[in-house]
Amino acid sequence: MSATSERPLSAYLRSGWDVAGFSSCLSEYGLIEHSFHLRRQNENKIVSIRRKMMGSGLEVRELDV
Repeated sequence: MSATSERPLSAYLRSGWDVAGFSSCLSEYGLIEHSFHLRRQNENKIVSIRRKMMGSGLEVRELDV
């Protein structure tokens, strides 16, 4: 997944993933971080999205569960 995309969640949904859960919190740097539990067939992943600290764009992290 492209970390520079301005709509990373939309890209996941277009590729067949469903949102099973959502949470939002402050990261260790004081930025709001959105975490999504995505599900597709027998696959699960956690995707965390937040604004970059420096520059423009988003930081996207994936964790396969």
